[in-house]
Amino acid sequence: MHSVCFHFQISQPYRLRTYRFFDINENHHYFDDFQNNYITRRLAERCYLPANKMLLDLIHKYGDKFCVSFSMAGSSLKLFQEYCPEVIDSFKKLIDTGRVEITGNTFTHSLAALNNKTTFLEQIKLQEKFLDETFGVSPTSFCNTEIIYSDEIGEWIYEAGYKLALTGKVPSIFWDGKSPDLFTAILIKRILSFCFAVTDFATILRLDLGTKTGICIR
Repeated sequence: MHSVCFHFQISQPYRLRTYRFFDINENHHYFDDFQNNYITRRLAERCYLPANKMLLDLIHKYGDKFCVSFSMAGSSLKLFQEYCPEVIDSFKKLIDTGRVEITGNTFTHSLAALNNKTTFLEQIKLQEKFLDETFGVSPTSFCNTEIIYSDEIGEWIYEAGYKLALTGKVPSIFWDGKSPDLFTAILIKRILSFCFAVTDFATILRLDLGTKTGICIR
């Protein structure tokens, strides 16, 4: 029986305030502090904190039979640090169990991989630095923004030091019309938002970038 690991993507944007014509060159504060505080705490109390508690309880109940992974935009984690640090503490408790993997990704949930290698690699390094400072982890697997993948992006990820990537079902994966032995897992996309109102699901594969073979997410 294959093992299945649930993967959660976490991305919460900074909300922008109303910026008026007469603010130009006069006011350089672009963010809506009230909305950022209100929405971040609302999401934390109604989604992230109860979800993380549920996952922690499941890990304690099932031990090594249950595991999850997260890709968390550093900019989103900074929102939690500023407005609801309890969320950061709840992630630390999950990581301490040894049953939770944090994947690498871009710092701002960026689309830089689509057209700018330099910015993409800079984003990766920023994220690695932030994860190390916040959680003391160094990711070895990578999940790009919205699991966007191409052979070229795969080469960039490999260049950044990663051996594994989460991807969608990309046609170029199947060389010469032959399907490698690919284990699939279910990506529950943005499940930690708005009280688990999940409507968007996708199937993902985990690729070994060195050998171009699929492996089970553990």
